[in-house]
Amino acid sequence: MRRLFVISDLHLGGRPDGVNEAGEPVTGFQINNSYPALVEFIDWAGAVAKEDTATETELIINGDIVDFLSEDDFGDGLKGAQIWTADEAQAVLKLRQIALRTRGGDGRGVFDALRDFLAAGNRLTLLLGNHDVELSLPRVREELRDLLVGGDARMKFIYDGEAYTPGRVLIEHGNRYDRWNMIDHSALRQERSVRSRRLEVDEAVRQKRYFVPPAGTHLVIHFMNRIKARYRFIDLLKPETNAMLPLFLALEPDLKQYLEKIVNASPIVKLLLKHGLDGPVSMKWAGDMSAAAVEAAEEITLDKILLDTFDEAGTKGDARLFGVDVSAASGDLSATAPGGSGLEFTAGDLSVLSSLREQVAAAQQWFVTRAGQLKGTYESASTLLRMRRAETPEERYEQLHAALRRLNQHDRSFRLDHEESNYLDAARKTAADGDFDVILYGHTHLPKKIKLEDGAQPRWYLNTGTWCDVIRLPDAVAGDYDTAKPVITDFADALGRNDYSRFVRRYLSYVELLVDPEGRQRVAEPQLYSYCGRGRERSAPLTEAAR
Repeated sequence: MRRLFVISDLHLGGRPDGVNEAGEPVTGFQINNSYPALVEFIDWAGAVAKEDTATETELIINGDIVDFLSEDDFGDGLKGAQIWTADEAQAVLKLRQIALRTRGGDGRGVFDALRDFLAAGNRLTLLLGNHDVELSLPRVREELRDLLVGGDARMKFIYDGEAYTPGRVLIEHGNRYDRWNMIDHSALRQERSVRSRRLEVDEAVRQKRYFVPPAGTHLVIHFMNRIKARYRFIDLLKPETNAMLPLFLALEPDLKQYLEKIVNASPIVKLLLKHGLDGPVSMKWAGDMSAAAVEAAEEITLDKILLDTFDEAGTKGDARLFGVDVSAASGDLSATAPGGSGLEFTAGDLSVLSSLREQVAAAQQWFVTRAGQLKGTYESASTLLRMRRAETPEERYEQLHAALRRLNQHDRSFRLDHEESNYLDAARKTAADGDFDVILYGHTHLPKKIKLEDGAQPRWYLNTGTWCDVIRLPDAVAGDYDTAKPVITDFADALGRNDYSRFVRRYLSYVELLVDPEGRQRVAEPQLYSYCGRGRERSAPLTEAAR
């Protein structure tokens, strides 16, 4: 038998909070503030292995091990956080800096503890997430092995979109069921193939042939990291989808005009609503390697999208649709398709549709992939933008409370026995069709434990949560304004001052279970715990009833 300890979403790295030369506080980007506890946990797992010599011990880190999207001081000549650190030499140097960060100076860090865990004869398995994709590049994988073990066969790194299946347990990060963060592993494999031969990736054809990070990565780099430089809470707040915009409008009322421009100038959202694409967009099958393989809505056709685009351009001036620039000038429409080639044609020359078809096909595919995620964001923003601009702090807090109460009235994010349908449906199907007893995801930063089916041998879904800090909306949001006002104002003011330590929660959650690696024996009920420090390494099992 083999004992598994499973953790995820460590997000190691990021510049910590500090002060500048003038002695003023500078907001950092480190969201895992539990490095010492993590080192203790790894050492404790090794101690458990020593005591139980009859059972193999394996530590599994289920994705987002490090965070290449987090800003840090990487040194002269090195860029900070990027959508994609395509330069392998830079990615290697960033990984080394992250490893140093976990040591807190000259001490013993997380990678040192993992090396000792392996050296004691235990197993270590790492899975790729969506914030650490650069770990899959050939030279970066070599650096990772050097940091940990050299060439020890007991270390396994799964980086190619595969799930890990020890016996009757399936483990994967879970981002493939999140439309914002699906990784196109087919394109990533093509890029690794070229780089493994020390050949250059042709950036001019990246969109067609090589890896392009998902929309969630663009959101982190272009929006979240910029806002995070002022407001530290953006990485920590859950549920971020329904809480982020109302809080920003309360803290920064002038943000409203910029949100209005974004929403009103978005042809993709207008087309989305016009054609009624309001259902979820999902992977065709769980094992598909490509993020672009989605179920398309039958009513969305290429001709319809193009004609609507031309109509927008002809009647309302400039318009832009998924990388295709369409502008009205001298009675002609000029289209520049993704990839840089330009074509000029008149509005009545519909024969040009056939020549554009190949270039716009990728744009249509992108539209179908991203449409489902944009609709909820658009509706949430539209609801808020219909409110008049609050002129006083009192009005802002009233609007903040109303928005949070309405948008989060049915939120169950923090319930251990509730999971969003995109994850739970995928887990249930994989468990049944693949005949697994346990499905383990990470990615969401929220621990879960849910029985997928009853019976003498039930199947289970668990999420390992995170070792990073998490902020939860105050319970008072659900009450009337008179009751909620002091709590809401205190909460918003604390976030605005970056002084919110009393609102932070740390789960330090992990899953422990015994498996038969050959799959001959069924898996007993897995347990979800929190690490509470030396002497309290296993909390009481985490369940909704116990909580």
